[in-house]
Amino acid sequence: MRHKLIEIIDFNTVNTLLEGFNQSTGFVTAILDLEGNVLSQSGWRQICSEFHRIHPETSKKCTISDTLLSEKMGEGEKYHSYECLNGLIDVAVPIIIKGEHVANLFSGQFFFEKPDIHFFKTQAQMYNFDEKAYLDALLKVPVLSKEKVDKAMDFLLNMTQMISEISFQNLELIELNEAREKNELALRKHIEERKRAEAWLQTLTQHRQLALDAAKLGWWHYNPVTGISKWDDRYKLIFGVEQSTLPNEEILNTIVHPEDRPALLSRVEAALDPSGSRSFFAEYRIVRPDGELRWIETHGIARFKDGDQNLQAENLTGTVADITERKKTEFALKESEERFRKLHNASFGGIAIHDKGIILECNKGLSDISGYAYDELIGMDGLLLIAQETRNQVFEHIKAGYEKPYEVKGVRKNGEIYPLRLEARNIPYRGKHVRVVEFRDQTASKKMEKEKELLEAQLRQAQKIEAVGRLAGGVAHDFNNMLSVIIGHAEMALDELSPNQSVYTDLKEIQKAAERSADLTRQLLAFARKQNISPVVIDLNKTLSGMTRMLKRLIGEDIDLVWLPGKNIWPVKIDPSQMDQILANLCVNARDAIEDIGKVTIETSNAQFDQAYCRDHIGFMPGEYVLIAVSDNGCGIAREHQDTLFEPFFTTKAAGKGTGLGLATVYGIVKQNKAFINVYSEPGYGTTFKLYFPRHKATAGCPIKEPVTRHAQPGHETILLVEDEPAILKMTVAMLQKLGYQVLPAQTPGEAIRIAQTYEGDIQLLVTDVIMPEMNGRDLARQIITFHPGLKRLFMSGYTANVIAHHGVLEDGVNFIPKPFSREALGTKIREVLDQK
Repeated sequence: MRHKLIEIIDFNTVNTLLEGFNQSTGFVTAILDLEGNVLSQSGWRQICSEFHRIHPETSKKCTISDTLLSEKMGEGEKYHSYECLNGLIDVAVPIIIKGEHVANLFSGQFFFEKPDIHFFKTQAQMYNFDEKAYLDALLKVPVLSKEKVDKAMDFLLNMTQMISEISFQNLELIELNEAREKNELALRKHIEERKRAEAWLQTLTQHRQLALDAAKLGWWHYNPVTGISKWDDRYKLIFGVEQSTLPNEEILNTIVHPEDRPALLSRVEAALDPSGSRSFFAEYRIVRPDGELRWIETHGIARFKDGDQNLQAENLTGTVADITERKKTEFALKESEERFRKLHNASFGGIAIHDKGIILECNKGLSDISGYAYDELIGMDGLLLIAQETRNQVFEHIKAGYEKPYEVKGVRKNGEIYPLRLEARNIPYRGKHVRVVEFRDQTASKKMEKEKELLEAQLRQAQKIEAVGRLAGGVAHDFNNMLSVIIGHAEMALDELSPNQSVYTDLKEIQKAAERSADLTRQLLAFARKQNISPVVIDLNKTLSGMTRMLKRLIGEDIDLVWLPGKNIWPVKIDPSQMDQILANLCVNARDAIEDIGKVTIETSNAQFDQAYCRDHIGFMPGEYVLIAVSDNGCGIAREHQDTLFEPFFTTKAAGKGTGLGLATVYGIVKQNKAFINVYSEPGYGTTFKLYFPRHKATAGCPIKEPVTRHAQPGHETILLVEDEPAILKMTVAMLQKLGYQVLPAQTPGEAIRIAQTYEGDIQLLVTDVIMPEMNGRDLARQIITFHPGLKRLFMSGYTANVIAHHGVLEDGVNFIPKPFSREALGTKIREVLDQK
């Protein structure tokens, strides 16, 4: 209904009736529109007026409930009852005006039976109501029988009928007044238009008379009976002949251009035909006696007299004008316009000529940009091609004659808003001063600018990562060497002590601190994509399923961990330990984002991206991927932090609560495995990290491998140990000897070669550092193997050793252990290498 209810319903009378009904029956009443808005109310319960309608959440529930009353009112029901979302009973009857359901007469805020006190206590706690005051207000809500409600609603039904009838009369009266005002307005407009037309006609008549007086036109007279033509002196000047009287046939044959004679003669004959229009008009060329070609325009009218049988033509009289110059101008203009149109349509943008916004001419480019056909654009107000929010700016530039380029928002015929560049010039056109404007659709260039900014940001991010990577690689070797010494000696010292000795606890803390430092170094290397990894083909569902118990312990009992594995997940190739790092870091961040209780969800699925999708989503590459999504319902990430989320040492946590390397580590691992990561977060609603790992195209005979856990076993073999750092050499010798091995220590490659040459027994294993002063570990192994062909090799380093690795990934068959390592890790790895066939 186009009229507002406040205009139709007599609320003064209605409010008086509702107040009386409330006072006599105690029933709450109100009038609500179909969106649940309260238009009038009487006698509302304290629990609603002081609690439910005050708090924003419970007030929203009231509006939802009131709207449902409108939606659920069924046919045949005299009223509809419904338990509102805040726990009270509401009832309503419809208000119908002119057959349209426009509002509801509402009553309610009571119970059919005693209320559930526990429900309302819970509600008081949930919305921070004063529990005592809230329950006191609850006790004031009456419990009513169905019979009493039926009687009250019978009265309200009668009231809605009365409201509908009165409102119908009010609506009829409003519409009658509107129709009368419309008719009066139309009459006034008609009178004004008639006065303007009369004034215009008078002015036009005056101008026409002045024009006729000022024109120097020749006249002519033709007698169809004698065939003789006569004309005045000006006619002679135009045609270049002196005779004042000349046969018409001679004029046609000697003066009129041969190509125009048939058409001219046909027009003369048509004017002399009594059944024709009797008027005469022609444009034709003449060739004067001096040879000059001229264009002539002639107007005339035939006069007839009554004959014995029918009308006979008496004469044909008119005015004649030399229009040669006008024709030259027309031809030049036509040629110019043709050139302009060709140039116009060759433009890569849209071009329009407009007079104060009204389009006089445009090219096909404007049609392509705007979506309007050429015929639609001509005569159109060009401001309609500009979005509303920038239309005033364009209007002001038109008024000011602004001629510099500027950007606004355009709007296409389909309503699409797009970036638009305008540049206009003020020009003369067909006798007017108008503007020619070029339209340039900036959608593609804006997209390119955005992509450029994103790529520049990615470049800056990559440069930051590379800088930290170089730093991490530079310090890792020495740092890991020292950590190896600390961890090794702490471990061996602990073996010599019993747990009840006081120094045992101190050594244990030293060991833990060193291991945490080693973890920090590994995070730096993973972030910098310089961590040595040994990828295998795995089933992510099996791998992640095995991690859930550990992750549950990691995030705590207050947070629900939900595992949703996808079906038929493709295999991926990755180092399983890296997957441990990814999930641990993301789950810890999710746990920290949840203030109290909450939920963390881990799910997998297959994903495919084509070229079209990747063109619109920077950072995505076409192909098949396996998606891992980790979501939480925590506090979310502020917009201003999302661009710097993966930078090293960036953290929003309090001091001492995080290193700022967790997400940087995840980012490094993702990039190292040629995957990509996206973050979706809304402050207050939670965060989702989506990681896409390339599908591994498995070949025949390449089974999926699952990581195998092994423990250190003692041995008896002879090991040649090469380490240029004395402290590490001494510590590693002690470790190996405790495991039962015979150790041949060497501090330099040269010393190791001499030992290999002179040692009379068998050497089963070479354990060597990678980076050493004299030569690297690989070259050393190549020399020693010439003396001991069956020698097995194990390389160790705190570096990313490009000598034995390509882009951080170890070559197949190369055994490697990163520093620092524990005796357990070293013993397990040595046993694994020695037991290889």
